[in-house]
Amino acid sequence: MTRAKATNNKRKRLRNPMIPNKRPKFRNMQHFDGQNLSVTLYVGATVTAANVGGDFHQVGTDQNISVLRPMNATVKQYREYIIRSVSLEWVPSIGPASVDAGSRVFIAYTQNPEHISAVMAMTNAQRVAFCKGSRNCIMFNAWERLTHKIPLLPRRKRFDVNTIAATNDDNVNDRAVQGLIVIGYESITAAVVLGTWKATTEAELYGLDIDVNAIV
Repeated sequence: MTRAKATNNKRKRLRNPMIPNKRPKFRNMQHFDGQNLSVTLYVGATVTAANVGGDFHQVGTDQNISVLRPMNATVKQYREYIIRSVSLEWVPSIGPASVDAGSRVFIAYTQNPEHISAVMAMTNAQRVAFCKGSRNCIMFNAWERLTHKIPLLPRRKRFDVNTIAATNDDNVNDRAVQGLIVIGYESITAAVVLGTWKATTEAELYGLDIDVNAIV
């Protein structure tokens, strides 16, 4: 009897699979008082001059250079934002058998406020050099169709919405600009149209700031 009882105690109790074993743990849940925003931005033809070209796009809320600028009227109604993802799609205007098949495109990303200020004041040739010196730079042939997801590593939980013109103030960039996408071009022909960009951005907006008294 003692042996049988001990054996029975060792048997595992069968669990009904329809009944959860533990209470579900709700992780990564947070209060969201804003709006999820998806923006697609088409950037016009890229033209080189003296065999080089350069461009930059702010990962922020600037009304002129931000990846969110098509939705500026909506963005400026909020106090804070965070951009979760930015995907760049390169649409070439040249082919692999063209004269400019050896032309190249460079993409880099920085979130350093001092670098952001510096890049906006650079010449195109300097932006190409900046891309080449960046640790996260990618390079590809201008005739290739490519999609690149920007490696966003936010240094803040949220950033201030600032839709006014871009500034070279490091302090403003620190609190209001999440980062800067820097693009460089090197072409075989001195002046040529290499292609266009399509940028898709996912953002979250926080703190709706509308004066209800102004609504008629």
